[in-house]
Amino acid sequence: MKKSKKTISLILCLFMGLALLAACSGDSGSGSGTSPASSAPASSSPGGADASPGGGAAQTTTTPAMVAPAPEEEDVVFAEHIELIIDATAIAVLCPMNPAGTGMSTNWCYEMYFDTLVKLDEPTGAIMPHLATEWTTDDYQTYVFKLRDDVYFHNGDKFTAHDVVNSHRMATTGGGGFPSWDYWMRIETATALDDYTIEFVCRTVNVDFYYGLTIPYNAIVNEKAVEADPEKGWWVGTGAYKVADFSSREYVAFERNDDYWGPLPITKTQTWRFIPEMATRTIMLQNGEADICFELPETDVGMFIDDPNFEVFLSGGLNPNSLHLNQDDPLMADANFRQAVLYALDRDEVSILASGDLALFIEDGSVWGATTPHRNTDIPLIQQDLQKAQEFLDASSYNGEEVVLTTALGYHIRAAQAVQQQLSRIGINVSINQLDLPGFTAATVWTDNTTQMSIWTNLLGSSPFGYLNNFGAPSVHNRSKMQDPEMSELLAALPTMTNEADRDAAWKRAQEITFELNTCIPMYRRANAIVARKGAGGLVLPSNGLNDIRYLFIVEQ
Repeated sequence: MKKSKKTISLILCLFMGLALLAACSGDSGSGSGTSPASSAPASSSPGGADASPGGGAAQTTTTPAMVAPAPEEEDVVFAEHIELIIDATAIAVLCPMNPAGTGMSTNWCYEMYFDTLVKLDEPTGAIMPHLATEWTTDDYQTYVFKLRDDVYFHNGDKFTAHDVVNSHRMATTGGGGFPSWDYWMRIETATALDDYTIEFVCRTVNVDFYYGLTIPYNAIVNEKAVEADPEKGWWVGTGAYKVADFSSREYVAFERNDDYWGPLPITKTQTWRFIPEMATRTIMLQNGEADICFELPETDVGMFIDDPNFEVFLSGGLNPNSLHLNQDDPLMADANFRQAVLYALDRDEVSILASGDLALFIEDGSVWGATTPHRNTDIPLIQQDLQKAQEFLDASSYNGEEVVLTTALGYHIRAAQAVQQQLSRIGINVSINQLDLPGFTAATVWTDNTTQMSIWTNLLGSSPFGYLNNFGAPSVHNRSKMQDPEMSELLAALPTMTNEADRDAAWKRAQEITFELNTCIPMYRRANAIVARKGAGGLVLPSNGLNDIRYLFIVEQ
């Protein structure tokens, strides 16, 4: 199917909106008289900062542009409260060490009230100070971090290196099945050398170590608060906001942490609501019940682009949404069946049916971030060929039985319906199992994956590090249950490679293996239109979808 001119035209309009948002970003303060604190210089490792493939064993002497500037006129009036509609992913649990405590919107929450040791400056790939001010390593296996000494948890406890040790222990003894376990398990020991110095010893050499520390669900938690209250103790962080109230799958209410160690947000309170009915979201924006919405029906975006009372911004598009074929299932383990599925698919059609005017298209056959370094653009994109598909199906073990395709969320469900229709053309009988996010997470967890096929986003991120979580064994995001010996060997070796040419070749080979095995088929990318009332600013919208909403503001018109 050809890409429609209407689709491309709308996406160009949305990129213009994003450019306007980006123009609001900078290094200046929040407009409340505060500005980002400068950090101490990071110490250099052997070979200098540029020696590390991830951008340096010791990174950067400046903080990122985390606060978008607001108008500086004295008579400007800002909204004290903002009503926000989150994307289609309902927030089920506010706990980064719970299998249900995952999902894009949940990570946005963690960004609000937790802090991580370091931050990622996505445009440059640089690692920036946050709770840690400087860091060193001599061998890419043992890392020492110096920590801030002016940080307090929301319950008044002072943050120290012992909280980092406790966070590591809690994650690695929690039974697994959640994303932070995948990361913290790579650390063999975490030791407090003193109250403000932490030493990590990784199980192997790991040149990508810093990137994992930037992910919101790898934040530092307060063990004492969790022990005192196993439910609400997980709400206690050191971040710019506090969790004021939470109702699972309904809303999260935040209030500003006026004792925050960093720049204070302008907005005093935010309430994030999950509204599953897309049409209701549009109505709430139009009648003023909501100030900003992170996902609307594709058919409704155009009316807001043309409305001077609203602004439209674009986010996402980095990660592919893929069809995962679970290798624990005998039929999915049949290579001929997988090839039949591959040749039966029209991916442009899936993309348009799933995302309409927000459709972005797969350009090659690599399961990889659109702009992530080391992308292998030589992997071919297999076009639909129903004759070949039928030949592979006839050679497979398929005998007309029902195949179950599991997914959640509106656009994934629409993609599943397109796949169902396309596979029916060669005689594959597909039924769709629609779940909510917690149900989908439980159905696809590594230890108990009950699916045959599933459609979900590959959360790869802007660093190759994400590939380990998607195709390592075991790993919570490895929904195809890939357990290939060559892939396992590569993924184990890659964090230890310090030569950039070797890393590039290895990453590209890893993408080739994924293509050859054909257990995870990239289907489509998707832009996400964010609609806000006029005067909104302060958003940070990285391409990996991990939006930073802490400094969102609205100028009252």
